[in-house]
Amino acid sequence: MSAEQVLDMVQAIEINKEEKKELKDENQLLRGLATLGTVLVSFTHELKQIQAGMKNRSKRMEGALNRVIDETKLLGISEGLNPYKMLDRWKREDQKVSYWVDFALTSVKSKKRRRRHINIKEYFDELKMHWEGYLDAKKTKLEIKCDDIDAEILAHEIDLDSIFFNLIVNSVEVLTNPRKPWPGERIISLNVSNSYGKFITVEYADSGPGLSKSFRKPEDIFIYGESTKSSMDDNDNGDGTGIGMWILKTIVDEYGGKVVIKDAGEPGFKLRVDLLIAEK
Repeated sequence: MSAEQVLDMVQAIEINKEEKKELKDENQLLRGLATLGTVLVSFTHELKQIQAGMKNRSKRMEGALNRVIDETKLLGISEGLNPYKMLDRWKREDQKVSYWVDFALTSVKSKKRRRRHINIKEYFDELKMHWEGYLDAKKTKLEIKCDDIDAEILAHEIDLDSIFFNLIVNSVEVLTNPRKPWPGERIISLNVSNSYGKFITVEYADSGPGLSKSFRKPEDIFIYGESTKSSMDDNDNGDGTGIGMWILKTIVDEYGGKVVIKDAGEPGFKLRVDLLIAEK
């Protein structure tokens, strides 16, 4: 065996070791996320009770205050000490938490974990309702254009959620980042069409600054461990897992579809997802 062949063999072994390490890291992270999902399912009943209590406590407290407080005595009190102003802040905070409880409980419903035929229009109508309340609180507009498409996708609904929830979460993180708030309008849009024959095509876009310049090429966003969130912090202390877009690409590939970053050097992040239509 020549020295060159030995070198090639050593390099191949090193590459194999690195791939095994990466696979082990991926499995560990996915097991951890799966455990979080299992715990969430276990606490469904408790979360519903907490949510019910949150929806009523502000109203009960306001009623109690009305019985014991003379509002004329509050005229000279600062806004920070005014119990009614404090109650308004609590209401807004409770509403945000309630949105996330709704979001979490809806995401783990058993029907989402079954492979079935999913009507495209029904799915995106539900997606809009699912996110609208939360995005309104974030002063972000969600626009979904989905004409009456008579088509279905054979899929686990939780997989479709993994695709579009990851996209929306990334956009919200950029548009509402408290360190670098986006100065322009906050819009997330999905244009759903059947223009490619056997595929449903979703043109996704947001009105933010576009793909981070930290990526050497647009496709690097799909690499496991590459996070868009670290670039939002001047100190590079982002807390992204680096798996959201990797999961998106993995799912689309497994379903025989295609995902393309549309980076035209213009403001706004743009991406196209093609998903195979189920045969009838």
